Amino acid sequence: PQPEGKKPSVPDINQEKEKAKLAVVTYMSKILDDIQKHHLQKEKHRQIVALIKELDELKKQALSEIDNVNTKVEIENTVHKIFADMDAVVTKFKKGLTQDTP
Repeated sequence: PQPEGKKPSVPDINQEKEKAKLAVVTYMSKILDDIQKHHLQKEKHRQIVALIKELDELKKQALSEIDNVNTKVEIENTVHKIFADMDAVVTKFKKGLTQDTP
């Protein structure tokens, strides 16, 4: 048997998973709000749609991965990895915008 306090109970882990999923969705919304405020121009529509699709795929991947992990540390690592991946996608998107500008 596991020593007491080592592994959270199933309800605790499920609660952590739900918090993590909410954090991922909230983070993506924050990114998209920022993009809308600062980069929403008609001529950039195609790039923005591509960005949204890429972020949505990352979100779906994250939610699936969160469902498949079993410890709080794994959940936290998954969330941090997804945040970093989303940040990288946004950085690439912003670089693409500056390169397109004459």
